[in-house]
Parts: sequence; C-alpha cells; structure tokens
Amino acid sequence: MKRYLCLLLTAAFIFSFAACGSPAPASVPTPDAPEVPASEPPQSEPPEEAIPWPPGTSDIEQVVLSIPVEAVSEGNVPEGSVMPYYYDGGGEYMGPDEFDIEDGRIYILNTASNSVSVFYNGVLERTADLSAAGLRGGVHMAVDGGIIYIFGIEDGTLAPAFAAIYPDGTVSALPFVSSLPSEAVASMSAKDGKLYVEVSGQMLIFDTANPDARRERVPDGKHMLSDGTLWEPRTIPEDKIASSTMALDITLPDGESLTLNFESSCEDALLGGLRLLRHGGGQYDVYAVEIGQNADYVIYTAEYILRVDSDGTPLGVYSGDTSQFLYSTRSDAGALYAMGVTDEAVTIKRLPDIYPTAWADYVSPLDGISTMS
Repeated sequence: MKRYLCLLLTAAFIFSFAACGSPAPASVPTPDAPEVPASEPPQSEPPEEAIPWPPGTSDIEQVVLSIPVEAVSEGNVPEGSVMPYYYDGGGEYMGPDEFDIEDGRIYILNTASNSVSVFYNGVLERTADLSAAGLRGGVHMAVDGGIIYIFGIEDGTLAPAFAAIYPDGTVSALPFVSSLPSEAVASMSAKDGKLYVEVSGQMLIFDTANPDARRERVPDGKHMLSDGTLWEPRTIPEDKIASSTMALDITLPDGESLTLNFESSCEDALLGGLRLLRHGGGQYDVYAVEIGQNADYVIYTAEYILRVDSDGTPLGVYSGDTSQFLYSTRSDAGALYAMGVTDEAVTIKRLPDIYPTAWADYVSPLDGISTMS
C-alpha cells in the first residue's frame, strides 16, 4: 500500500512530499460584521481574496464525505462500482488512494477501478475513466480549474505518462511533463495554471497553459507552497538520517526568513520528517511524522499536525485517527482536509480550524513501546 511504503521511506528520510496548492475555497460561515458607533471611523474592508486565519472557528473535525467501499476480486471489478478495492497477488492494496478538493468538489483516485470519482455536496457527479486517457493505472493526481492531472502508467508500454482529463470528458497527453528526467515522481499538486511535480527530490513547476515554456526549478532540497513560500526540513545535527530534533527553514513570499525548531513528542521517538502545510497570521501548521522501534525491532510511526507561532512555540496539535492519511492533506479555502480509508468506507474530513489539544497534553502512541533512545 502506498501509505505504508511512504512511511517506510520516511523512516529512511527519503520522504518529503511537496506541499499541495495553497488553500482556496469551502463555504465557511462568517459572523455578521459588528455595528460601528457613529463616533468611530468604519474599519476598512479586507481584500476580497483575503483568507482569514484560521479560516474558521471550529475545534472539531467535520465529515464532509463518507462513501462505502466494496471488496472485489482482482480482475473482476463490477461495472458501476463506486469505491471498489482489493489486494493484488503481491499483497498490494488497490482502491481509494489519493484525493484532491477544489471549490467544494472532491476528487478521489481509485487504483482498483482505474478511475477518478468526482463528488459534490456528497453526491457522485461524474466518473473519469483513466483508460480513456491511455493510462493503465494512476499513481498521483492533482486538480486545477476542474481539470484532473494524472501521473500514471501508460497502457501497453507500461512507461510513466502524464495526462489531463477535462470536465467535458476530453483528454490530452502532457508530453512536456513526460520529458522529466526520471519516473520517480513523489507528489503532484496544481494551482492557478501551475503544475507542481516533485521528482527525485527536485520540485519542478510547469505552466499548463504554455507547454512550450521553460519549466521552473525550485532550489534543490526546497519545497514551495503555491503562494511562493519556500520551506526545507533538516535534521539536527544534519548528518543524521533521523533525530529527536529537526528544523524547518521557511522563506515567505516577501523575502522574510525564519527557522522553526521541533523536538519529538517523547523520549524514545525520532522525528522522521516535517512538512509545511499552511500559514497565516504569524502561525504555521506543520505536519510531522515520528518513528519508533520496539524491542523486537518492529518499526512504528505516528503522525500529527502541530501549529506553532513564529518563535516555534506550540499552540495546539491534531493527530486524527489511524485511518487518516495526514501526509497527503489537501486544502480548500484555507481549510485542511484529509482522507481516511477503512475496510468499510472512504471518508474525507475537514480538519479543525483550531486545534484544542495542547502540546503538553499530547500523548504519543509511541510512548512506552519505542526503544530507539
């Protein structure tokens, strides 16, 4: 299963997913503006595109989509199955694997049915068949302007390939992306006509409206949010693969730079990776994965999202449940969403706007079982 492989790569610190596109719009209720006394000048209105921080006031997670999954046999996926899944002959999980969200529409990539299902207001709106794009299987997906961008395996040749599927069902190949020097694509995201592809530790940016334009390269080792924020994780000391301390170097769009320092949540765990998810109002939401090992040398991992201020002081933590893929969190209108998969359902949740658990109250599932110290 891709999630298991990613966490193992994380343990070797090969992991480092590029951040997905910066937040843009789910309906978040906002309170009516208070009346301003006549003696006071009215406050200026925020820019129309401004996203508040945090994007709401909820301190609980909200289920926005829950679809039952259906166990099927390999090579025998019934026509019309919405969320089939199976384990192939090698034990690899095939089923709901990645998702994206844009303007309230949820896109789910299903490797069992070789398709992308599009949901709006909880209802299946359409299904995009990847075989129509000449793909035998999808590996990564990103959505921008209703266009589904897919990296997958080309049918027949089994070569890595990229394709675009448009809202009207038409498809086109993306040969300018297929010219990448390596097939080791780790992640994809898209925003405002830009396709962000992380390949072999290098993040490349393509202009989808101008295929002949020269691709942009983010400096080696750095990742980029679509607002232009650069970030780079590193261990302390830097010659360690994993450590109980890590730093996140951030360069904001205005050129301001800062470094946030992190320590593992318990004595016997090591930090295996950090990822900047979003920021605003001088606060930063950072995904972290910790690694532990018991006396029998079994590796365990624990994931969480930690909100810190510009000094690195923890303001709250969210850990979700074990079914959620926090490493592939996506965003819409400033809000964060995560997908979870069980043998019963695939669920998309909007994460809390405010994390109610204090860092001092967080208890790592690795506490008491890990012996890595």
